[in-house]
This record gives sequence, structure tokens and C-alpha cells, in this order.
Amino acid sequence: SGNYILPLTVTDKYTGTDFVLNLLLQRNTDGVWQITKIVNYHDYLVHVRDLCETDIDSYIKDTKAKNTEYNNKFKSLQTQFQNITKNIGSDISKDKRSQMQKFIVNNIIPAYRAYEDYLQNVDVPSGALHLHTLRLNSTSKTIESWQSFAKGIEDNSAAELAEAEKAHQDSLDLEQKVSDIINKMPALFV
Repeated sequence: SGNYILPLTVTDKYTGTDFVLNLLLQRNTDGVWQITKIVNYHDYLVHVRDLCETDIDSYIKDTKAKNTEYNNKFKSLQTQFQNITKNIGSDISKDKRSQMQKFIVNNIIPAYRAYEDYLQNVDVPSGALHLHTLRLNSTSKTIESWQSFAKGIEDNSAAELAEAEKAHQDSLDLEQKVSDIINKMPALFV
């Protein structure tokens, strides 16, 4: 009939599971077999999505307490930093810049490094690896942002402050992706 189904076993990189895709082969007018359709591709996506959801749910449950602890720490540091920066205008004194820079270097960056260390030691189910990697990347960008901000304050450098703003925006973008996954935003896979 000119049609043939070729089974192809693939391994999903996030879940580590095997799945047999059925490839529809058809002969073209020159008699050459070509793949024209993956017959059960939707089934594959649903299968992987379901496995990932299970792993993500487990990962979120297993990391919730520590994430809450770190988020509370970050909120506390934010409040302290806001108190330090209260009532400053566009012309910041050298002493105030030094106070801000020291608070960042001695308190904020170490807190994010501790969180990064925690994340690097979490046992991650394979289906949650993407979420975990986003968290690590977001934390890394946050650290980079604070480092640039501290350097920009210390040197009174607009260029460093611009770098800090870019890294901060990158971190926010990554955090939005983390939030979307955790809040099960529409179909990651289907």
C-alpha cells in the first residue's frame, strides 16, 4: 500500500524513560521511503508530561520547607536593605554607598550562595531537572546581579549598575519560568 509503520524507541532526557514512537513511512513518487508523521507523538507528550508532573510535585514537596526558609531570609534581608537605603536621593554619600556595599557583600550575597549550595545538593527526580536547573540559573543570576550592584555602588559606576539591572532582569525572567512550572501554567509539553 506504500505505507509502513516503523517503531523507534526514544529515551526522554528529563524522565529517563523509554517510549516507542511509531513513525509513518510512505513512498514518495520516486519510490523513496520518507517519514511523514509520528503517529503517536501526542501520546508521547502526554506520557512525558504526566511523568514530569509527578516528579515536579515530588521535588516541590521535598524542597518546600527549605525554600520557604530561604525565601523568608531573603525577605528579611530585603527589608533590612530597604531600611539602609531609606531617604537617599540621587546623590549618595560615599559613606552610605560603603554601608550599602558592605551589607550586600557580607549579608545578601552569602545568603544567596548558601541557597545555591543547598540547591546543588538536592536529590532531584529526573522529571524535575528542568525546574531545578531554572532555580539554579535564577540564583546564579541573582548573585551576579548583587555582585554587579555592589561593585557599581562601590565604584559609583553606571556601567556596573546597568550590568546589575540586566542580570536582575534575567533572574526575574528565570524566576517567572520557575513560577509557571510550579503553578502548572498551561501545557509545558502538550
